[in-house]
Amino acid sequence: MVTCKDFQNKIHAVITAASDTTSLTLTWALALLITNPSVLKKAQDELDTKVGKDRNVEEHDVNDLVYLQAVVKETLRMYAAAPLDVPHEAIADCKIGGYEVRAGTRLVVNLWKLHRDPRVWSNPSEFKPERFLSQLDGGSGGEAANLDFRGQDFEYLPFSSGRRICPGIDFAIQTVHMALARLLHEFDFNNDSEGLVIDMTEGSVIRSSRKTKPSSVSPPEVAVRFGMYPTLVVSSWEMSKECFTTNDRFLAGLPSGAANKYLTFASFCCSTYGPYWREIRKIATLHLLSHRRLELLKHVPYSEIGKCNHECDSKDGPSKEEEEGQKLHKTIIEFFALAGAAVASDAFPFLGWLDVDGQKKRMKRVAKDMDFIVSKWLEEHRHQRQQTVLSSSAAGGSNHDDAKDFMDVLMTVLDEGSDDLFFGFNRDTVIKATCLQIIAAGADTTSVTLTWDLALLITNPTVLRKAQDELDTKVGKDRNVEEHDINDLVYLQAIAKETLRTRLFVNLWKLHRDPRVWSSPLEFKPERFLPQLNGGSGGEAAKWDFRGQDFEYLPFGSGRRMCPGIDFALQMLHMALARLLHAFDFDNDAAGLVIDMTEGSSLTILKLTPLEVYLRPRLPVKLY
Repeated sequence: MVTCKDFQNKIHAVITAASDTTSLTLTWALALLITNPSVLKKAQDELDTKVGKDRNVEEHDVNDLVYLQAVVKETLRMYAAAPLDVPHEAIADCKIGGYEVRAGTRLVVNLWKLHRDPRVWSNPSEFKPERFLSQLDGGSGGEAANLDFRGQDFEYLPFSSGRRICPGIDFAIQTVHMALARLLHEFDFNNDSEGLVIDMTEGSVIRSSRKTKPSSVSPPEVAVRFGMYPTLVVSSWEMSKECFTTNDRFLAGLPSGAANKYLTFASFCCSTYGPYWREIRKIATLHLLSHRRLELLKHVPYSEIGKCNHECDSKDGPSKEEEEGQKLHKTIIEFFALAGAAVASDAFPFLGWLDVDGQKKRMKRVAKDMDFIVSKWLEEHRHQRQQTVLSSSAAGGSNHDDAKDFMDVLMTVLDEGSDDLFFGFNRDTVIKATCLQIIAAGADTTSVTLTWDLALLITNPTVLRKAQDELDTKVGKDRNVEEHDINDLVYLQAIAKETLRTRLFVNLWKLHRDPRVWSSPLEFKPERFLPQLNGGSGGEAAKWDFRGQDFEYLPFGSGRRMCPGIDFALQMLHMALARLLHAFDFDNDAAGLVIDMTEGSSLTILKLTPLEVYLRPRLPVKLY
């Protein structure tokens, strides 16, 4: 029988994974756009053309915003939310690149390096959304124009690949696309006039924020020891492909550690590979993150994007009603910081009884805080469910289609009235852990990607201008970007791909900067993901996707542990970026702002310093 605790853990996993990563992606997207004004301009021009300025961007606009989609792809290339992918552990002996890999060996896929491989990406350090566009859409027309997030293009794996691939890709992309589109559509960014400089330093938690950079020079695979554990670090797309195809079933395990024990509860993304992991991942993929479910729930993130843009245009800032959301956001940020923290017992298990630096104590406190928030949600949903049953027919509330959100769906699918355990977990714990995982993972990575998007765009003014030009052309300035516009915003999509390129562990940082794959890997060049028909470079990268099958590009990972939320992530990333570029001009130069591009240290690549931009509305007042 599954208890309340099990449901809690499940929702905890969903929320934490979604919210933190989504916010990070949006942060990087904005930073990239502001530092690349020409790209920002192209994205906004596309929004003005496709949407106009007499209405807001809507979901149906996103398909037409091809440049905005390219911006998101380029952001995910340069700043993949998890630059070292999800850690894997061999559950059986296997052979990789001719080397014998023993069971228990940990695997790291270096996405940072993979997305900067000069063999795949021309000028990989440049922010060039055009690389993800076909020539028809003004891109480079290279291989990257055909690359997707789905973990099938192993040159580009922002959401990983294989069994551990992110299950929420569609959710994440939907959120980022809409949020970015709304921002770009409604505001101009003018940091220069205010003297603001964007610091692009990356931090180091588990996801990519802004601070330290991995070494750009290392062999494609390195055998090291992490404390008592042998660890294989993979930095080439060839070895990544071998890991996530031939040996995927042997590498589906996950290393145990303090974070798994104290933070993630029954989270499926951090669960041991087995029946429970397979069943919960199936539920997440089929019921929570399916295209149909995302369609039913898309009004929620889109309304939040609208609120965000309104707050950007307003002098009042967020309302008091947002306090609980802000508290959750702060908790999620701390969650990811602790998830990427160094704990002595993770390397030396015999030190497990010690908590020298208090990390375990902080993990327990954060887990308790998140559990308190989600328990409150679960009680509210249970009360509403009981009221619905009383006021409806006998069949009321029994159909999956009646469910309103993730928690409703899980309560229905897992049949919370049942007394038996769900694979040894209390059912409430499973529900809460799953919801938390989806929300936190999606929010944080999307936020990180958008942050890098904007930082790269602002520091690359020509790319920013191209992105806004595309928005003005494809959307226009008389309406907001809608979801159907995103497909036409090929340059914006290339920007997202390029951002994800430039930000077992698979060393994605190294993989995405491999000079054999990426020309000028340190340059932000969305054009590398565009075919020549769309004004891109026309190289191989133009054909690559996020789906974990192009092993030169793995922003979402690959194999069984690939991110399951790729569609969710891309949906949100493209829309958020499109809305941002369409709504605002970025004028940091006029503001005297300098963007610091230093990367932080976390589970995802956080931007080390907060992104400060000067926004100037570019649409009619009625659209804000």
